[in-house]
Amino acid sequence: MSRKGNCLDNSQWKTFLVKQEMYHGEALCSFEELKSKIERYIDYYNKKVEAIVIEMKDFFYRNKIVNTQRRDVMLVKKP
Repeated sequence: MSRKGNCLDNSQWKTFLVKQEMYHGEALCSFEELKSKIERYIDYYNKKVEAIVIEMKDFFYRNKIVNTQRRDVMLVKKP
């Protein structure tokens, strides 16, 4: 892990954690097979991250609308 206040130390740690999530101890026959699996994993991982970001944007957008509507309702005075 990195030293306090130095996030650049984490880059080497986070660079390639593929072995835990993709590899699962399978025996690979060739370098080309390994390369192909890694490329597919990177593509999958990038799409997964994009999906999470889109979900979070939707979540925050919905919350903003709901909070705005609540505030508007509270500002309306009853006769």
